[in-house]
Amino acid sequence: MSVAQRIRDVIEQNGLTLEEFSEKTGSKIQRVKDVLRGKQKVPEDMLVAIVEVFNVDANWLLESTKPSLSA
Repeated sequence: MSVAQRIRDVIEQNGLTLEEFSEKTGSKIQRVKDVLRGKQKVPEDMLVAIVEVFNVDANWLLESTKPSLSA
């Protein structure tokens, strides 16, 4: 599973629209769309925001080595 797919999982598990996700992470909507489509690598600031805002394990997000969401 790719980082983009794990980000999609975070969005879906939290019941968010892409707009809501972009607001919560402080990312522009087009940037989020480009990441999810594989047109752009995930920027570091987006990764940090996902980990902090959604309490996601960074290792899982980057490498899928842990369960999807932190306890």
